[in-house]
Amino acid sequence: MPLHTYAERPALHPNTSACGDCNFLRLQSDKDYSNVDLNVLNFERIKWGGVRHGWLIYCLMDLELLLQDNDTNYEVTPEDQAILINLLEAAQTEDPKDSARSLEKKWKDLFPSSKQERDALLEIWAAAGILVPGDKPRKRKGGSSDFVFAATWQGDDGYHAEAVKHYFGSYLPQM
Repeated sequence: MPLHTYAERPALHPNTSACGDCNFLRLQSDKDYSNVDLNVLNFERIKWGGVRHGWLIYCLMDLELLLQDNDTNYEVTPEDQAILINLLEAAQTEDPKDSARSLEKKWKDLFPSSKQERDALLEIWAAAGILVPGDKPRKRKGGSSDFVFAATWQGDDGYHAEAVKHYFGSYLPQM
């Protein structure tokens, strides 16, 4: 996301925000955040892995909480690495009929998680540029509101290797 102010580039046809940059990225943003109940957002984050990943205020809260937790040292185990490799392999289906929802179902047996947690991971990977829709025109898949960022991803898009290398390169064998 480019550094910008809310009114710098107004959206021509706002659907998620009047801010053009946020609207283009399908982020819901407001000019002024007042009376926002972060407790509700944090409850949703803890209970379901977050449900409002497309809200700029949620993204800020999530990142700030992650920074607070940065003092914790996490050990990446060989089992963790195997899970990541399996998740990536499942995303390389080559089948244009596969959607984000079908990928979520494939992930079900790969690591202990709920449907909501797998949905959140799909949205995070799509927002981070790991699952990127190709240039071919396509219909949104996954129901009316199941996904925002991963809605138009399909199996033949696979994953973006450079983004995977950027985020997970030190945890994976040479790609």
